[in-house]
Amino acid sequence: CFAVLNSRMAGMVVLAEVDLGLERTASYTAAMSTSLAKRTDSGLDTTAAPVTKKFGVDDAIKVKQESHPAFVDYKREKLRLERYLFLAADAAFEISNEATNIFFAVDELMKEDHLLFLISMGFLGVTLLLRLIIALLPLREVIAGTVKVKPAGGRLWFATGVLCSLVEPLSGNQLTMHALNDKAKGSMGKVDSDAAAESKKLRSESKTMLRNCLAMLVVEDIPEFIIQVVYLFRTGGRVQNVPLFVITVPLTVFHLIRICVTIWFELKYAPHIPDPDAPHAKVEIQDGSVGKLQALVVNQTEWCHTVCSVSLLNFTGDGSQLVGDFSGYMVRHSKSLGWMKLEAHVGDVFGMDIGHALAYNVTLTFLALNGNQLTDESGREIARALAQNTTLQELHLVGNQLIDSGREIAHSLVHNTTLQELHMTKNLLTDGSGRELARAMIHNTALQIFFLGNNQLTDATGKEFAGALTTNTALQRLNLSNNLISESTKGDIKRVWGTRVGTPTL
Repeated sequence: CFAVLNSRMAGMVVLAEVDLGLERTASYTAAMSTSLAKRTDSGLDTTAAPVTKKFGVDDAIKVKQESHPAFVDYKREKLRLERYLFLAADAAFEISNEATNIFFAVDELMKEDHLLFLISMGFLGVTLLLRLIIALLPLREVIAGTVKVKPAGGRLWFATGVLCSLVEPLSGNQLTMHALNDKAKGSMGKVDSDAAAESKKLRSESKTMLRNCLAMLVVEDIPEFIIQVVYLFRTGGRVQNVPLFVITVPLTVFHLIRICVTIWFELKYAPHIPDPDAPHAKVEIQDGSVGKLQALVVNQTEWCHTVCSVSLLNFTGDGSQLVGDFSGYMVRHSKSLGWMKLEAHVGDVFGMDIGHALAYNVTLTFLALNGNQLTDESGREIARALAQNTTLQELHLVGNQLIDSGREIAHSLVHNTTLQELHMTKNLLTDGSGRELARAMIHNTALQIFFLGNNQLTDATGKEFAGALTTNTALQRLNLSNNLISESTKGDIKRVWGTRVGTPTL
């Protein structure tokens, strides 16, 4: 099914990806088992942070299908089509409901019961006023500067949403929200991660939907239904226009049920949307306290989908093992985690596990693994992950020992289109890795910041960078300081750098 859906990928590539997933699983499963045995012997609680579940053939196929761009595009476009069809059908249903209620008021109530007619018209006026207020509420945020109207067609969408809200406020509100830019400043002083921004957007939309539904239920649906029932009793069931009455009442009831179902849905599921400002949204332990981390790990399955950032620093010994288990679990299972910083000497066993989980993660945008005693084993796993990952934007690997795995990372950079910042300072890199990393810049068009200082790179790497920069125009900051590069080669790099933004640090 995947090969049919994605015509750009041959079946042999799918099989190759499955084989790769199984190979990667086998490469660290034994090490994880050994670590678990050590943790048991040392008396450390092994149930607090369960070892990450390994992936099999079915898992590899399923994850690869669901994360491939063609599959994602298909699902996104299908959902968009279904959404537009629903909005159109909802607006048509609302127009029919309003039209029959107005005809009923004019044709029945005005002739038979003037009091009910006046009450009905009063509620109709209040309903129109309420709809106009609902439609213009987003303007308050625009004026306050909280959100901005999108430059491309935003005003047209906003005006259309306001007009549509006079007929169907729920669909109209969706159109006005579509016209607004929903990126917000986060607590870290920069734009939130995609996961956190999406959580804020969904929570805001849910509150707006619930508020609008409650308002329409109280002002429109319940009064309309009561008026129709009262009229039926006051006339003794002698309705003048039976066909109109038969159409009007069911439409009112259906609309009432529709609003109630929407309210039920929002009350049931909206509270489970991750809150970036919740107590567990930011996990920060900077003093290496194992007790604090164990207290969090006990209930990690309950709140792993609400955590947005994790920072665990200065852990050693058994604490490092717990950090490795915990972070691997978060990267693999959390649907909200967008920012992670670990400086805990986790070592290769857990470095490989985090790298393996990163391949299937679709929320992380920032990952820092500085000073974690990672070697080429972890480096190769991270390299494989970078070849698949489509969300990570910033990666820090400072102060490790990725001596030869820089080659694999270079090969993954050729295919990666999302990573914008990479730090590999103090990794004992030699020219074998340095040359490959430089050559990768010929093909990579996403990386903007690249730090390779304090390694063992010589003129061989420097000349490769000078050649790569003749074609690469994306790189804005390059740091090759404290290496073994001669002044003449540094001069060549500076000349090739030309007039682009910034200057290379050599």
